[in-house]
Amino acid sequence: MPKREKTLPRVLPWSVAEQVIIGESRVRNRAILAVLVYTGLRRGEVVRLNISSLQREGDIALRVRSKGNKERVVGLPSQAVEAINAYLATRPRVKPEEPMFLVSGGRRITARIITKAVARACSATRTPRACTSSAWTYW
Repeated sequence: MPKREKTLPRVLPWSVAEQVIIGESRVRNRAILAVLVYTGLRRGEVVRLNISSLQREGDIALRVRSKGNKERVVGLPSQAVEAINAYLATRPRVKPEEPMFLVSGGRRITARIITKAVARACSATRTPRACTSSAWTYW
């Protein structure tokens, strides 16, 4: 059998991704979308973020646990910082060991919630079907 040709993943145009973020009305979801778009993190990495993952000294960055439990530091542009700060301002008495993103019951979000947030934001702005959380990983 001949080998299948490797293809590059489909990505959204940058302008479409930014339009999706701007169009999101929920503060938490806007912060999640901003982190996905501006950092290229995987869904599971966003789920595992804690408040202590946010480094505010010097250049603002996120300390992330990746595949294989490897730690890396990812810089945050000002748009993502603004979205995160707006979301954290809605949460009273945040502690460093708490998850960064919560559901209404106070528990950590799940990958499924992120998938739904991306789908909701994409359908609200009528973006292409390729608008998935994994499509935002590859810029």
